[in-house]
Amino acid sequence: TGTGGSNLMVFLKSVRNTTQKALILERPTTSRETEM
Repeated sequence: TGTGGSNLMVFLKSVRNTTQKALILERPTTSRETEM
């Protein structure tokens, strides 16, 4: 169970990183659309 818990934490961290990157990438595109 110890390894499973650590794997779960790593998975959650990876999901957070991917979501944060997606938000950062989406922000400039949305701002450009609003400016146009």
